[in-house]
Amino acid sequence: MQEAAYGGRYALAPVMRAALLLLALVALGGAVMWFARSGALDAPPGVVAPVVLDTGDALGRPALGPNSLPDGVEAARTAVVEIDPGRLADRPTVCLRVVEHVGEEPVVGAVVRRLATGADLAFTDERGLAFVPLEEPAQLAVVAEGFLLRLAPARPGSDEQDPQTVRLVSDAWSCVRRFEFVDSRGRPVDDVFVRFAGTSGLSSSDGRSLSAMDPIEQRAWSEHLMMVAREVSRDQNLHAGAADDHVYRSRASALAVRFAASGRYQLQAATTSGLVAATAVQVRSGPEPPAQVVQMTAGVAVAGRVTDTAGVALSGARVTLRGGDPLGLTATTGVDGAFEIGPLPSGVQTLLVRHALHRPAAVDAVPAPSRGRRIRLEPLQRTPLRGCVRTRPGLQPVPGATVIWQVAGGGAVTTRTGVDGTFALLSAGDIAARLIVQAPRHLTYSELVDPGAGFANYDLLPATTDERVASGLTATFEGVLFGPGGFPLGDASVRWRPSNAVQPPVALGRRVLDGAIVDLPNVIKTDAAGAFVLETARFGDGYLVVNGPRQLEYAATATAGQRLQGLELGR
Repeated sequence: MQEAAYGGRYALAPVMRAALLLLALVALGGAVMWFARSGALDAPPGVVAPVVLDTGDALGRPALGPNSLPDGVEAARTAVVEIDPGRLADRPTVCLRVVEHVGEEPVVGAVVRRLATGADLAFTDERGLAFVPLEEPAQLAVVAEGFLLRLAPARPGSDEQDPQTVRLVSDAWSCVRRFEFVDSRGRPVDDVFVRFAGTSGLSSSDGRSLSAMDPIEQRAWSEHLMMVAREVSRDQNLHAGAADDHVYRSRASALAVRFAASGRYQLQAATTSGLVAATAVQVRSGPEPPAQVVQMTAGVAVAGRVTDTAGVALSGARVTLRGGDPLGLTATTGVDGAFEIGPLPSGVQTLLVRHALHRPAAVDAVPAPSRGRRIRLEPLQRTPLRGCVRTRPGLQPVPGATVIWQVAGGGAVTTRTGVDGTFALLSAGDIAARLIVQAPRHLTYSELVDPGAGFANYDLLPATTDERVASGLTATFEGVLFGPGGFPLGDASVRWRPSNAVQPPVALGRRVLDGAIVDLPNVIKTDAAGAFVLETARFGDGYLVVNGPRQLEYAATATAGQRLQGLELGR
């Protein structure tokens, strides 16, 4: 009996110890929560504590968290955009020599970009030389930190021995301002998206300074003002003035912006972690002042539901802000029509709402924060539209073709053609929209068509070279390109340069966007075996041109419906 009692006494001891340990952990957890709520428990030095945006949850969905956006919200400004450089030659055809206007020292690391798209094409080396593989003349821009943007109209033919010189002028006229972003506790905030809206008193620059410019500086400043708001300046933190809607991304401790116009601006800033700021900025000519410290606080949100006029929830409606915002926010409604958009500064917003086949709406004077907003969208007017889809050149009906009425900024109405190639659909809206026609083995056709337009034929072109040549729509040059020593030359360019550059006619009075003509490149690359098939719809006499150490030209004739085969170029 004593043995049993002895064993029972010590068998209960582990359970008691576990219970005491649990009570101690609960007490410790409570103390930590009390300290955290009272602010007594600070983050370690140099670490930014997360700020939670408490927007409530009246719609039963998660509130805006510390490191994410609300459900269904996208921030377009955070997306990485790749710019297509366009068609390029297989070797450098343009050489730019980039030097400083004063002293003519070479500028190393300057970027050469297409003016139209901002695509990077080349960088200058230690000699200030940039080699650009252009196929045809193009307007280029030369960009370098601390210099004015310069235009460089380039034409193939310059080289290292005879380069095209571009003189960069140091930017002594812009007004430089620096901004530091901190949270409510004064700690630095990283990865901030910033934009500036001009409000009053804007002037291009100090007139006395401009009057002292020499002719090259005056031209450079004029070119700079023309390009500063374009894509070529995307990484230079340049601001053109009131109409410039650039958004700048500050990843470091400070953001430096070069303003081309002085005056009063409104700074707007936001982060994907839920912080926002809005403050006035005064930009004046003269020496750069100390950095302006911008304190960011927790943003707020606007939430609601989108329905049709009958109160049925509209899924997939897109909600944005009039005038935009630094993050480029777009909220998409869920199956219940609910949305939440943020982070936003406290104040009044105008919401823009779009949905498929409904009329877009602007909802003014929406307070932020707010929730429970009900937005009703009216259906678009529907009008019958009929037509016939045919194939060219035989004009035979195309059964089973897909016809799409694409509503601008919204959804689409689709149908298929019958056995006789005809179709009928209810077009939506009261303005012209894109009508798209697709069918297997044919090129896609699109045209701007008015809703309720009269019956019309929509003709498709064959999608394959064989069918186009057999139909007499195009011709081909086919052969092999040989290099030095008589070996086939792969990955080389062969160009067709017709003497007569007339394109096939397009039906007058039609607003055709794509598919009315066979839009073929005039240059192609040879394959690994040096073989090429160059198709063209530009008929008549001309030359096949081969680029290389020296340009070679071969007289040829393109005849509709014929394949000129067995060509041997370079021998």
